[in-house]
Amino acid sequence: MGVSSTGFDMATLTINGSRVELDEEGYLYDLSQWSPEVASHLAQGLSIELTEAHWEILYLLQLFPGSPARVAAQLAGLPKPENCL
Repeated sequence: MGVSSTGFDMATLTINGSRVELDEEGYLYDLSQWSPEVASHLAQGLSIELTEAHWEILYLLQLFPGSPARVAAQLAGLPKPENCL
């Protein structure tokens, strides 16, 4: 997988023999293709070593519908994240 300053310069990963399509920013086109293996490959491309704390957050974020950062911030009484629509 190639990495650029914005994330990814390739739009496809092959993980365990399956093709995983990414958009130009490295986000999954098909969210049902997410798996811990996919997350690990994406993290490697971003030079991030996922720790147990990272995995806990990743799994918790999946519990929130829509925009997880926006919903979690609202429920926690935090300001709306600047990058949320």
